[in-house]
Amino acid sequence: MRRSAPFPHVLAQEVFAGEVYAALEAAFKTLLAAPLQAHFNVGPFRHRSAYDVYSVGFTPRMTGPLSLFVSRAWHDMLAAVLGMTVNGDINGGLHHHRVGSASGRVHNDLNPGWFLHADDGAGTNVSDERCDYHSGATQEPELIVQERVRAAAVLFYINNPPWRAGDGGETGLYLSASDSEPAASVPPINNTLLLFEVTPYSYHRFLSNRRNERNSIIMWLHRTKPEAVSRWGNKIVYWPKS
Repeated sequence: MRRSAPFPHVLAQEVFAGEVYAALEAAFKTLLAAPLQAHFNVGPFRHRSAYDVYSVGFTPRMTGPLSLFVSRAWHDMLAAVLGMTVNGDINGGLHHHRVGSASGRVHNDLNPGWFLHADDGAGTNVSDERCDYHSGATQEPELIVQERVRAAAVLFYINNPPWRAGDGGETGLYLSASDSEPAASVPPINNTLLLFEVTPYSYHRFLSNRRNERNSIIMWLHRTKPEAVSRWGNKIVYWPKS
């Protein structure tokens, strides 16, 4: 379903065939239950106090069913749905909100991200722990770093209890950053995907989950900074300096 309000977005249900979704959910559960799953080549879930969420990020060496989300085929399919040109750079991860997690702030995701330089363009270039995504800082001066800007946001809902009105945990979509109530909301129904171009007006946030945990996979595709500046001017939202 393509929707135009409060900003253009795509909502897709039953994204994966049953056996594929089951494998993805089983991998998510395994990672959530264990302190470290080295065979998937990702780390343990950690609490991010700024967002009141437990998360683990994608890595370039991800293996297992969840590596689908960093594949070139998945990247290119998402770009084609939006009719966008993007460059293979991916940042994202698995998110877990415990019951009663605080609502997030309204934001638009039009942020920069830094990646290590990649030459071939045939695969994807996933955020690497050797380069800080928020600043480009690296402990290895010989590494070449490039600044990108988020171009598309993806939320995929997975490993959630059956959702009922009043449960909370939706993704709220807003007309402006100052609105207190969403103009629309997307409930965390398993095997459902929310996809939209990141713009100065793609305002959204997580809404507190009052009854059940809420789990998702979230990721961003990117474009070059000159392309973003050409499209949006000086509206890129830079990260606060720590």
